[in-house]
Amino acid sequence: MMKIIRLVAFIVLFLLNTNVSGTNIDSLRSEINISISNKKIDLLNEIAEHYLKSNIDSAIFYSQKALLLSSSIQYIDGRLYSLNKLAFAYYIKNNEEKTREYAKEALELSREMDNNLGKAQACNILGLIEWKIGAYPKAVDYYLKALDFATLAENKVEIAKSNNYLGLVYWKTGNYPKS
Repeated sequence: MMKIIRLVAFIVLFLLNTNVSGTNIDSLRSEINISISNKKIDLLNEIAEHYLKSNIDSAIFYSQKALLLSSSIQYIDGRLYSLNKLAFAYYIKNNEEKTREYAKEALELSREMDNNLGKAQACNILGLIEWKIGAYPKAVDYYLKALDFATLAENKVEIAKSNNYLGLVYWKTGNYPKS
């Protein structure tokens, strides 16, 4: 019964994470034809977010474009968002090397910015990689760090993700009391 509850919780969290806002991608694309600015980068990142659910290659394309532009105008928040989205997109594509590269860069940038939410997101992504390759103790370490950072950021969604990931690792390793 507990397994079913955990699975349902994971599915609900995944669906909540998709952030369906009803925004039409075509209308977002039409707004992009503005000069390089924070708004343009935010739009590119928003389009990438939408494509994470349907077309990973497009999500990567828009995230990379946002990353390049945010770096060129020193828009640090846009850069961090792009790095975390690229890391997650490459995780979905099963590209462990690129996932690690972007997640570690996001974690480093988050530390420089003292951005706890960014640190939590990057740690959760790094934990996913460790979980996927069966390095469960490392995954738990990353998820616990992510939980601490998410708690400091007071971000309930990231707290829920971290707890969910921890529960799944504990369940997978047979540590049912902790799961």
